[in-house]
Amino acid sequence: MSEKLDREELPLTMFPAGHGWTGNGKGTFSDAGGEAIVNIDRSFKIETNGAEETSIATSPELDPIDLTDKHVVFHSEVSFSSRLKTVKLRLASGNIATDFAEVTIWETDEDPIALQSTFERQSFPTGAFAVTGTVNWAAVKHAQILVTDNKAGKMTLYVAGIYAVPTPGQAMITFAFDDSLESAYTLALPVLSRYRFPATEYVIVDTVGESSFLTLEQLYTLRDQHSWEIAGHAFTEAAHNEPSGLDSLEGEALEEEVDGLRGWLDEHGFRRATFAYPKGAAGGEVRRLIKRDYGAGRGTGPGPETLPSRDDYTLRGHSINGLVETASTVKAKIDAGVAEGAWMILTFHKLVAGSPAVGTEFKVSAFEEVVDHVRTLQEEGNNIEVLTMADAMGAIPGSAPAGGAGGGATFSEAKVFTIPDEIKVPVGDTDFIPPFFVSLASGQTAKVTKVIHRLNSGTSATFKLQKNGADLTGFTGIEAKAETQTKDPTDQAVADGDRLALVVTAVSGAPKNLSAAVVIEYTVGVSGRSRLPHENHAGWGDRHDPHLRRARHRCCRRPALDLGLHRDDRGHLLALRLDEAGGNDAGERRLDRRLLRPPQLGRQNDRIHAQLGRRQKTQLGCDRGDRRRRCEITGQRAERSRIQRKRLLEKRGRGGADDDDRRMPAALCRLQRQRLPRLAGQRLDRGRRPGRLAADLP
Repeated sequence: MSEKLDREELPLTMFPAGHGWTGNGKGTFSDAGGEAIVNIDRSFKIETNGAEETSIATSPELDPIDLTDKHVVFHSEVSFSSRLKTVKLRLASGNIATDFAEVTIWETDEDPIALQSTFERQSFPTGAFAVTGTVNWAAVKHAQILVTDNKAGKMTLYVAGIYAVPTPGQAMITFAFDDSLESAYTLALPVLSRYRFPATEYVIVDTVGESSFLTLEQLYTLRDQHSWEIAGHAFTEAAHNEPSGLDSLEGEALEEEVDGLRGWLDEHGFRRATFAYPKGAAGGEVRRLIKRDYGAGRGTGPGPETLPSRDDYTLRGHSINGLVETASTVKAKIDAGVAEGAWMILTFHKLVAGSPAVGTEFKVSAFEEVVDHVRTLQEEGNNIEVLTMADAMGAIPGSAPAGGAGGGATFSEAKVFTIPDEIKVPVGDTDFIPPFFVSLASGQTAKVTKVIHRLNSGTSATFKLQKNGADLTGFTGIEAKAETQTKDPTDQAVADGDRLALVVTAVSGAPKNLSAAVVIEYTVGVSGRSRLPHENHAGWGDRHDPHLRRARHRCCRRPALDLGLHRDDRGHLLALRLDEAGGNDAGERRLDRRLLRPPQLGRQNDRIHAQLGRRQKTQLGCDRGDRRRRCEITGQRAERSRIQRKRLLEKRGRGGADDDDRRMPAALCRLQRQRLPRLAGQRLDRGRRPGRLAADLP
């Protein structure tokens, strides 16, 4: 966002001694101390009579407060929430009996967030209040709290205070898609990409790759090519479909569900920024685990969400019901949110070409109308940003970027190392995979926390991690086998520019397809917005080289991909893969020809380069045959590119390929004439056969 404001809460009312609040006689009204104290030395207690009669607490005349360009925060705790029917707030500038603005704070049918025995914030823009008579928002000085039970027994509301919070003035819109349904890729993406609008996809892990659901390759494409956030929703479909979502699980079953989702996101390199509660249910134990693993949690409460939000772990994501809502009703909600400078989180499930059959479906033509409307609002000069959930959390005043525990100050990301084929390491030799260079923003710190590893087949492969050529304490002697395992020693700090490498030291039983996800935990300060890991583009060195900046934008944004880019002695840009033999004192750099990319070759080779990037990203979990077929396709495209470029130059009378070659470094010219891009899929036998050195090329 262009303008940053700190979170500021201006008290409309709190409850010091002699506060003067009174009750209407239906229920009990008193002060509460002890554990109910939040502000000063007491809170205000309203206890209903259990007869479904409304208990009304009325304030004395308060110091006038200006609510223009502000929203209202109601800070309270509910005891026996199962007996709650509604809690409402009235505000007035004059006679509250006849002229007032009223908003529903909680209503169980509207907001499924389970209320806990802890103080919660609910926040509302002034536009959410229904006005009776006349209210001057610039001079509000009266308040009433109305509490009604459902006749199941008495319930108690403890009120800590009512506050006014400045609104930043810039509205935000987020398109979210739940349940990893394929329509997000086949129907929603073509509409959103028309304007380069990003979105957030919430994944159910055990549906990925199934019929009518997204594949892992599609998830990578959404993230890397379209800047979507891939986030967690559930590990198993069974847990997701429980009547109360994860609230239906207890003990080990809940731990396994949450831990399984966290492990999958880490293993596949997806940032754990935000989480969507299945069924919108966010009970106390579920929220505790989500706060441990994520930077924010999204429910299904009616929007819009205020800025700042009521609570980073109960964000209100308006769930679109296709049987009830149309493009017109959704556009009206967007207009209201924009007018209030709020955050409209639009949550979709399945888009369909025809009429919706169930509430979780929405017609794609109506979706297109909604997206076009957002773009029109932008073109009309409205101050609107379309952001993913994670990026929106980073833009909220007073919030750190979402991505881990502690309100978004800490977040994790995985760097995936892979060796796709059989691993053979001669005695006394080591096998290096392209290294990963840590890149941190100012005020950021990072540490390696664990390694998740596995083999596709074979007995075992032993490896270690190194930082700047030295073994990383605790991360040595890691034995990978055919089942997924985790090495979780003491965390090891890393700094900006540190080079992390994986080194295979021993093998047994012809192991194949080693995958090791190194989990790095980042910590950022809360002042301002620090760069997120996907904005660091670690390993590309793009802070220093414009060629690499362009390559990064044209290709993927995944920090886990490192192409080992270097320059030769003449200063020409080469794409080299670092392969330092452990017993080689000279530390030779061998040319890995499948990553060859002279920047002078233009956009055709940029697209080929992107194909190579996607190939490396999808090696985890792919079989060897699939990789070979993808690489053959990449080589064919490279050959076609070379022929097309030659014909174009001949047509322009520039002498064909020879002139093209003269514009490249001499070594690269010879390699280009050998049609090396066609060899893109062939693995260089690292550590077994000496490669030609860049310096030795004629």
